[in-house]
Amino acid sequence: MIRATLGVPIDELARRTGVTARTIRAHQTAGLLPAPHIRGRTAYYGEEHARRLAAITHLQARGWSRAAIRDALDAWETRRSVGDLVGLRAADAPAPAPGDWADELFAGYVAPAAPRSLLPPPLSN
Repeated sequence: MIRATLGVPIDELARRTGVTARTIRAHQTAGLLPAPHIRGRTAYYGEEHARRLAAITHLQARGWSRAAIRDALDAWETRRSVGDLVGLRAADAPAPAPGDWADELFAGYVAPAAPRSLLPPPLSN
């Protein structure tokens, strides 16, 4: 099925996640969401987008700014330490084991093997 392979259009992602299409586009512009898969003139969003939207929503509810969320996501993706993230590690200090803090922060949101789907199956008509 094409939909299962490509994901869902932005309006369907918005409906299923409770985040408006306008907000999804704003998060993309801010660098918080990866680009969708494009087929023809339609953009398709998958599980990774849904997980990231859940993480962004959670962190914004805790008072995080878009810039702080973007920095945390970037640090998680590049496996940097929290000291690197906040600029507290000296340039000549040995690097600590990366990722532990971010793995815990983003567990269940952006982890590749999240145990449950944030995109429920489409409603049957």
